[in-house]
This record gives sequence, C-alpha cells and structure tokens, in this order.
Amino acid sequence: MFPHFISLSLFIPLLLFFNIFTHIVSADTLERRLTLADPGRVNKQVDALFEILHSQYGSEIQTRSALSKRQVSRQLHVALKKEKDEKLRILFVQFGGSGGDIGKSQSYLNYMKNEASYQDKIAQEAGLWRQIAQAFGGKKSTQYDLQLVIDCEYKKYLTEPTLAEWKADIDRCGETRIDFQNAIKLQMREFKPHVVIQGNALSKPYSPLKTGRDQYLEELMEPIQARVKLDTLVVINVKANYKRPYEINDPSRPDRRARYVLNQNDIHIIGQTADYFPDEMPADSWQTRIGRAPTAAMDAPPAALLQWVRKQKKVMYLGHGGRLRSREATLDSPTPVVQQFVEKRLNEPKSKDWSFIIFHNYKRAESDRASPITHNGRVYHMWFGSALLPLWEHPKIQIVMHHCGKGSFDDTILAGAAQICMPQNGFAHDMFDWSGEVNRLGLGVGLLEPEAITFEGGAKASDADYKGVQEPYSEAAVAAFDKAWATVSKNPKKYQSSTTQRKAALRNPTAGPLTVEIVNRMALGVLRRKQSPRPTPPDSDQGTPPKGSPQRSPERGGTEGGKGGKKGD
Repeated sequence: MFPHFISLSLFIPLLLFFNIFTHIVSADTLERRLTLADPGRVNKQVDALFEILHSQYGSEIQTRSALSKRQVSRQLHVALKKEKDEKLRILFVQFGGSGGDIGKSQSYLNYMKNEASYQDKIAQEAGLWRQIAQAFGGKKSTQYDLQLVIDCEYKKYLTEPTLAEWKADIDRCGETRIDFQNAIKLQMREFKPHVVIQGNALSKPYSPLKTGRDQYLEELMEPIQARVKLDTLVVINVKANYKRPYEINDPSRPDRRARYVLNQNDIHIIGQTADYFPDEMPADSWQTRIGRAPTAAMDAPPAALLQWVRKQKKVMYLGHGGRLRSREATLDSPTPVVQQFVEKRLNEPKSKDWSFIIFHNYKRAESDRASPITHNGRVYHMWFGSALLPLWEHPKIQIVMHHCGKGSFDDTILAGAAQICMPQNGFAHDMFDWSGEVNRLGLGVGLLEPEAITFEGGAKASDADYKGVQEPYSEAAVAAFDKAWATVSKNPKKYQSSTTQRKAALRNPTAGPLTVEIVNRMALGVLRRKQSPRPTPPDSDQGTPPKGSPQRSPERGGTEGGKGGKKGD
C-alpha cells in the first residue's frame, strides 16, 4: 500500500486536472448553450448574414461554422498587433431620433463598453482554467477604444449615467448641427476608427432642414463613406425599427433601397427578435435581427407614483411615445384623445374600480410643483424620463395603451399586461405591423381602423420648435378606442397566457453578445483585406452568394436588391 502522503500527492494533481478539464468543457458548453437556446430565432439570422458576407469575393470574412468566436478574438488581436494597434478603435455616431431610438442606441454603446464584463460573466463557470491559461501566457481577448459623437440636439434623450460617463465626448459635439458635422470629421481624421457604429442613421429626423434631409445626412456621412470606399473601415448601422421587405422594395421609395446595403463594409443590425416574420432573412430585408435591445435605464419610476399604484384596485396606463411634444408640458394638457378617454371612464359607474396613469411625452419643468394626482385621486400624471417597464410590471397595472412602437410592444409583453395599441401616422410604418400582431396573437386590441392618431407638424418644424399638437380624431376612431377598452377591460388577465408564450425570446440576452461578435468578425475581415492584398478577380463569377441572397453592388461588392416581400404576414 502506498504511504498516505503519496496518495495525496497523486490525488491533488488529478483533482486539479479534472477541475481544469471540466471547466474547459463547461465554458464551451455554456457558449454553445447561449447559441442553441434561441427562442428569438436570431442565430439563424446571423448565420445567414455571415454566409452572405463570406460569399462576397475577397471579403476575408469567415462563416460562424468555420471560425469560432474565440478564434476570431485571437486572430483579431494578432491582426491589430500587425497594425501596431493595441486596441480596436470604434467610433459610435448617434444621429437624431426619438427617445426610444436613442435609448436603444445607448444599449449598444453599453454593450461595447462592457464587453469585458460580459466575458467575465461567461468565465464564472470556467474561472479556474482561464486563470491558469492567462498565468501561462494565454491568448488575450480583443480590447476596445470606444469614442462617441452625438447630434447635439438629441442630447436631451441621454440618461444621466450616459451624460456623466461620456461627458468629454458629448462636450466635443458643441451645440449646433454644424458642430456635430465637424466633430465627425475630427474623429475620423484624428481617432481613425477601424469600426463606425451608426445609431439610427435615418434622414427622417432632419426633414425640416432647408438643404433637404437626404442631402444633410449624406454630408454628415461623407467622411465615413470615404473610408468605406477605400475599404479601410466597416460601418455597422444599429436601428430600433425593422423594415419589412415590402417596405424596403417599395418602388415609390428608391432612396430607401439605396440606403439599405449589405456588404463586407456596411451592414444593418436591428435590436429585435426574429420570432415575428421568421421567414424574412437578411437576403430579403438587408437587415439582421439580433434580439431585443432594451432601452437604456432611465430614472426609476417616482416613489410617489408607485405608492399611488399600490393603493388602487386596477390601473390602466395611457401614453403615446415619439418625439417630445412641448404641447404636453403642463398638467392640464395631455394628449387630447387620452384626456377625453379618461374623463369618459371617470364618469362611468362600471369603470369605478379603475384608475389611470396619463403619460405626458415631455420633460416636466423642475419648477412645476403642482401635484401630479388629479380627479379625486384616480388619475396620476407622469412625464418623460422614467423607466416604464418597472412600472408596467406592477400587478395593479392591467392594461397598457401605447403607440405600437416595438419597444412598447415588447415591454408590455414582458410586464404581462394586456395591450391597447394605437398607431401614430407619419412616425414609423412598423406600428401598423405590431398593431396587427397584437390582434393576431391575442395580446389585446390593435386599433388598425378607421385611422391612426396624427400629431401635426411632424415634418414641418425643427425639433426645438415642435409642439406636437394632436390633429382631430374622428368619431369613428374614438368609438373604436372605446370598443377596445370595453373588450379588454372585461378580463385583462385572460391575455396573460399569450404574453407568457412570447417572453422567453425577449428575455434571452442575445443582442449584446451578437453585437460584439459582429463587430469582431467584420473588423477582422477589413484588417485582413488590408494586410493581404486582394487577388485579381477571376474573369468568371466573383464568388456567388448563397441562393436567395442579395445581389452584389458592382461598386463595393455589396447588395442592390433583395427578394422582396408582400405586405402583411
């Protein structure tokens, strides 16, 4: 028999080896689990994206099956060292948009900022082997140097933590749009990014400009696109709004078809799940859906509001998002259709157990000290700036009326509340799609007929001058709203089973990891193309894309068309 100390000397190394081995397996298993557990169907989207990019001649972008995320990170680190760069330089350019657009853009900003934290989270189950690997000179992960430029007029949508953390970058943007334009030029010249992430790069917020919104946006992007044409930069557009193929291929909107490209230098990713319209792939829409991107955390709901909610029997929330509307600044001036609806319910005996939260889409003046509680304690007025999901999750809030934006649509599902969805005209066409989905899935009532609500001046005034006056809402539309209320308020809880079925996809945190993966893979591609001169294209076809993928642009190897889609589902 071996002496006791010899047994221990053999046992401890074996135990250490077993621990290292199981942690290695655990790390790989965890990564696969994050990939395979995909109720939002987004990995299929990303797989298809990289199949298309890989097929483009000379792209040097590998498919996900050919190169793992870990291999991409290691090879990117090597490629950066060849450039004598220690970090991957990423410039985040935030254009104009609504509070929801910019709120979600802040999520992408935080994803890249906190990539190291994400890797630490993955490593928790595999901490031992990674510590040992690093101690013995293991491969380093890619590090990032991230800087921000934002349209000066839209700083008001940033959260206080974002304003504090990015103060130096935000201060460089100045106060005017000329300052914004100059800041982009300066960063492109001096920071020299490898990757530009463009938040909500749409021309619509610039409609009032005398020079023309499309021209202005082109001027803003000119220093970025100059680098794209030289193939020394990749651009990743991040947007909240998914445009379906029938919208992209609308023959009356050739400008839209020109903007939505898909090539080795320029792509669009959308912070939405793909369990809705799952057959619409990047080859059809030129966009890649990567999972729900939450709106960056705003202030917590006021303590007084939560205290008020707890005292009520049943609560309905009513609010329209979109652009901040100065017309709603005061206590007595909410959206008229909402105000009229609430006053009608307050005078109905059958609605006596209901109380109401009215949302004003404007920042309340700090000097306004009037009590937000009106109508004998049954109505609470709240203003822009507070997080809504934590409020809607309160069990007393049983119905949420909103403007059919995808963020509100998702958050109401997560909250488990019934929905009444009232689209806005002239804001985003997808609101009508989501209103239809509310009806199809039994989530509540979507108001598709006879008309959507309209706020006048949406394209006639600058953001600073915008009032947001509601245009008249017809008697038939008011009647439809009343009917929706009558239907949903009878038994709001019957809609909870439908919301439960959709929650898994929304809760799956894929948007952050997939954003990081896409950035790394595309950055590795552009660095490889720079470091390895591209061979002369063959006389024959220059690499045929997968069947059904968009056709390549002759100018940049990108796409000029998709298969198109039909309106509706």
